[in-house]
Amino acid sequence: MTRIVASAESIYADPSALLKLYVHQPESIVMSAWRGRLKGALAVTLHGRVEIVNGICLAAFRSYLTAEAMSDTLISFEEDFAEGRYFQADLLWRAALKRAANSAESIPHR
Repeated sequence: MTRIVASAESIYADPSALLKLYVHQPESIVMSAWRGRLKGALAVTLHGRVEIVNGICLAAFRSYLTAEAMSDTLISFEEDFAEGRYFQADLLWRAALKRAANSAESIPHR
């Protein structure tokens, strides 16, 4: 039997999920294991990239990370882009919003 493994390029990972790879949270171990099973780079939009950086900084503001740990974490995040674990994805916002609107219209309302 051939096992089919998902390619990271065909998967969307929400920035809040990716943040768990950088800031320890209850789901961090599961997220790390999931990411370890994927092959290839994950797409991250510019908006998603900003959300992750903001989440790391917020963790430091809330004292979950020291200033040094925050700096190291931000460097690690940027290294993950440089080393090809992520790639900057462009999102055609107008098309995405239109598709979302069309999807919403196709859902029966009660």
